[in-house]
Amino acid sequence: MTPGSGDFPTDRHGWAELLPERRACQTLSGTHRVPWVVVGAGVTGLACARRLAELHPDQEILLLEARLVGQGASGRNSGFAVAVSHFTGGFEADRMESYRRVNRIHQAGLDLLRAQVSEHAIDCQWHEGGFHHAAADRPSVHECENFLRYLEAMEIPHTPLD
Repeated sequence: MTPGSGDFPTDRHGWAELLPERRACQTLSGTHRVPWVVVGAGVTGLACARRLAELHPDQEILLLEARLVGQGASGRNSGFAVAVSHFTGGFEADRMESYRRVNRIHQAGLDLLRAQVSEHAIDCQWHEGGFHHAAADRPSVHECENFLRYLEAMEIPHTPLD
């Protein structure tokens, strides 16, 4: 690992492996008074900052990130965005409305992302082909089985492969 800002490591992984060397921005110093502060420059933080800029185009937005932009969990996802969440553990029927709510939020985010890619003609190899959830050891196979039960209970189209 290469040290990042402060105590946060900035390791190379996922899509970051394909990028040319990046450099951290200058460390923020001094006193700043702005109407909006977004903490974290991953997918969610950048989306929040962008939406704030749309809603408040004349106001300053301070975007803070301890690592390089997109280097935390957003960097580890290798560019995948999905509308269906995978909740660890067994399916809980009493949480069905919560599962649906989270999936609606994810779908809305995916729809916004798709629109931005289209509107700005971003060449990012966008592909709507779904995803694979795989397992190589017994605990992961068990978690895969939990995910299948979740998909079935939520009536989410899927194709199990063995």
